[in-house]
Amino acid sequence: MKDPLEVGLQYKVMALSDISNANQTFCMTIMEDNACWLTREEFDDFVQLPRNQRRDYRPRYFIHTYVYNSVDHEWHEPNRTLEGCPFHIRAIFGDGRCWAFQQRLGKMTFNQPFQLQGFPFDVQDLTCMFGMFVYTNSLCAQKVRVRPIYGGATFALKFVEPKGEYRVSREHRKFEEKNGYVLCTFKVRGRLCP
Repeated sequence: MKDPLEVGLQYKVMALSDISNANQTFCMTIMEDNACWLTREEFDDFVQLPRNQRRDYRPRYFIHTYVYNSVDHEWHEPNRTLEGCPFHIRAIFGDGRCWAFQQRLGKMTFNQPFQLQGFPFDVQDLTCMFGMFVYTNSLCAQKVRVRPIYGGATFALKFVEPKGEYRVSREHRKFEEKNGYVLCTFKVRGRLCP
């Protein structure tokens, strides 16, 4: 494999709560969609596995993520296929390639410096930072190209709004990759802001 590893990521916010300017923290419930593309050889290996062995399938170069700027976090078990495999094989981007896809739900408290000069009319950027790694020493795995799935940073259809001093500006969200980290930034406004 000479090309950079490609990973597709999306962080969908299900709920936002406990925004604390005193503690400089906020809490989110997030659905992580994580996909890596499979070579033809890897896909053939998967297809040739007996159905009862697919639950143990692991892609060779799957990118794993971890929460970087959290003070507390909990991930639930990934959603599994009917065979019990944590990886779903499907087309994600419509690019004619096959992807190993994993989805998991997490609840985490993030550390975030707040700018409080304008309180209670303040606007805050809340940033979730995720690191990436792969279980291999292969040089080819040291290059990673991140592709956002559906924009990368999104809100669930039934997103639960925070209670308290802040409201979410859903139209402002940002997804970016910097030096092996993915940053998802959301914006909240003080309830007295116009």
